[in-house]
Amino acid sequence: MSSGNIRYIILCWLPCLLGWSCNSAAPSAQPEISFYYWKTQFRLSDYEQELLDIYKVQRLYVRYFDINVIQEQGTSRAVPQAVIAFDSQAAPAGTEIVPVIFIRNAVMEDRSLSLDSLARNTWQLVSSISNRHHISIRQVQLDCDWTVSSGQRFFDFTDKLAQLSGVRTGSTVRLHQVKHFKVTGIPPVDTPVLMYYNMGDIESATGNSIYEKAIADKYNKSLRFYPRPLAVAIPVYSWFIHSRNGKIQQLYSKKSRTELEASPGFRKKDDTFYEAVTNHIFWGTYFKKGDLLKYEHISEKDLETIFADLGSHLRSAPGEVILYDLDELNFTNQQYEKDIFKKMARHFK
Repeated sequence: MSSGNIRYIILCWLPCLLGWSCNSAAPSAQPEISFYYWKTQFRLSDYEQELLDIYKVQRLYVRYFDINVIQEQGTSRAVPQAVIAFDSQAAPAGTEIVPVIFIRNAVMEDRSLSLDSLARNTWQLVSSISNRHHISIRQVQLDCDWTVSSGQRFFDFTDKLAQLSGVRTGSTVRLHQVKHFKVTGIPPVDTPVLMYYNMGDIESATGNSIYEKAIADKYNKSLRFYPRPLAVAIPVYSWFIHSRNGKIQQLYSKKSRTELEASPGFRKKDDTFYEAVTNHIFWGTYFKKGDLLKYEHISEKDLETIFADLGSHLRSAPGEVILYDLDELNFTNQQYEKDIFKKMARHFK
C-alpha cells in the first residue's frame, strides 16, 4: 500500500479515532415543496394562491402543451396539442415557471420524424408562450414514458433541446425505468424526477390505479441503486372512473365529490363506488341506470405511507417534492388540511 493511500485512510478515520460520531450524518433540510399545474387555462383561485404562499413555493411546473404524432397522406407529423392559455393574471410573483412538455411515446417511436426539427419547433413554441406572458425560462421538464426501443431517440432529443435552448432540463422517470435503468437507460438531464403514481390497473374493479402499496413495494428496494439523485413527484389528485357492465366508459378528473354526492341521480354504495339510479345527464355525459363511478384518491394514510417509504428507500433525500397537481378540488375532495405536506416532509429529514 502506498504512503498516499495510508494518509487517505488515516484522514478518513481520524474523526472516529477522536471520538466523533461516524455512524450518522447531519440531518438534511426538508425538501422544497413545488406543484405541477396541469390545466389548459392558467388561472389561480384564491385557495390555490394561498397554497403557494403556505409552502413558499419557488417553482410551479406548468404543462405548456402535449406533442403527438398524426398521419397526413401517409406522412408523419409531430403536432402540439392542448396548448396552455394564460388569462390576464400574471404568473405568481417570485415563483419560477417551469414549462412541462408531455410527449407521447409514439412520437419517439416514429423514426421518420426529424429530432432536429422537433427540438427546434418545441423550443420555438415554449419561447413564444413564455415571451408573450413575460415569463423568464431557466429550465424545461419533459414527460415521456419512453421504452427500450424509443429511449435513445428520447435521450437524443433531450440533448438537442438542451443545446438549442441553453437552459437546464429535467425529465420524469417512471418506477419501471428506475428499477431497470440498465436496460431502459438514464435520461441525460439535470434533474430526473421520480413519478410515484399511476402504478395500478385502471380497469381493475378493486384497488387504486393511482397508488397501490403492493405494487410500489415491488420497486421501492431498487430506488437506492439508481445512480442519480432523484426529485420526487407525489400524487394528491383524484378522479372518477365511469364503468358500464364492467367496461370502462370514461375517466373524469377535476370533478367535485361534493357535487356528485348531492346529485339525486346517484346512490353512494360505499367510500369508493357511486351507482346511477336513473338514466340522466351528469357532467355532460349520459349515465344509464346501474352505471358505476369509482372514486380513486390519495388518503392522508396513503400520503404517510408514500412519504415514509420514499424516505426509507431513496438513495438520498430529495431536494424537491413536486405535488401533482395544484387544484383546489384536490384538497377539498380529500379534505386535506392546507399545510398537510409540511408534516409529511419530516420523513425526508
